[in-house]
Amino acid sequence: MPSNNSVLDERILILAPYGRDAEVIYQFLSRNGFECGAVPHFDTMVSELSNGAGACVIAEEVLQDSGVRQLINWLEAQEPWSDFPFVVLISKGSSIATSTARSTFDQLGNIVLLERPLNSETLRSAAASALRGRRRQYEARKILQERKLAAEKLRDSQVQLLQLNETLESRIEERTRALAQANDRLMTEVIELGSTRPSPPIRSAQDLAGKKAGG
Repeated sequence: MPSNNSVLDERILILAPYGRDAEVIYQFLSRNGFECGAVPHFDTMVSELSNGAGACVIAEEVLQDSGVRQLINWLEAQEPWSDFPFVVLISKGSSIATSTARSTFDQLGNIVLLERPLNSETLRSAAASALRGRRRQYEARKILQERKLAAEKLRDSQVQLLQLNETLESRIEERTRALAQANDRLMTEVIELGSTRPSPPIRSAQDLAGKKAGG
């Protein structure tokens, strides 16, 4: 069973507040096994994006709302691994050549344009494709997290090794000092012992001669 986070990460958010577009798209995608959530405006969309989502379906006309700036700000703050996908619904014969439209589309970045009225299979295919792309991004996120964790473990190991080396060096220095001190004490004792031991008596030549004669 997928976790709550994985369910949220796979959601398709729908922002099409005019007419019945949101309701129709929600019902269609839900019937085809997609997790969906309809949002009324950009405030809610950005909040839900922060909780997790896999793609967004947006009606072209809502992009003229000043609230789109909130969405663009969110996109600009994405992590390096993320390139969030959008499916933008445009009206048949709609002119997307205006500088405003081109600018908005450029800032959204990863978009697919679908012309209305929608073909159900085209919508399903576009939604599935957007989620596949998002899953690949999640894989990239996972790899980056694993690399970061590995780097942190390596750094910790290097720190521990450095600390161990410092500890060993310190112990070697302490042992060397202790041995030197013990050697110094031993030499002192030897010298003291030599100075206190009585010397053998010095005999004269006459004594030695008498000893030989008597011997």
